Amino acid sequence: MKVTGKVTMHGSPLVGATVTFSPRGSQPTAVGVTNDAGEFKLSTYGGGDGAAEGEYAVLVTKHIAMEEAAPSEAHSSDPYAVGPTTAHSTKPGSGSANVVPAAYADPAKTPLSAKVDASNRHFEFEVK
Repeated sequence: MKVTGKVTMHGSPLVGATVTFSPRGSQPTAVGVTNDAGEFKLSTYGGGDGAAEGEYAVLVTKHIAMEEAAPSEAHSSDPYAVGPTTAHSTKPGSGSANVVPAAYADPAKTPLSAKVDASNRHFEFEVK
């Protein structure tokens, strides 16, 4: 079924983030990417087909290449800038950093969850 949502971080839309509905049951994983407004549409097999009914741990990641962060941005108050206070994890060998706290990338630790059914198909999440 079609599933949509919105992700914000520090009150602003989180642009270009990957949102993964990680199943807590036997249903397949569903994934979407946020647009300029922080909105996403999930796909399981492709084409925005949505997600199966069930309960999910919701994962949010946004990786930025380290070379995208200019030295002047290292101490920026911009929540999306890569620097000592925002680069929470680095993918080994990739030269990128996840600007979302590491707990949001771990199905066992994420504070976000969703139950998809006929009455719940739009979700809004705030990353802290």
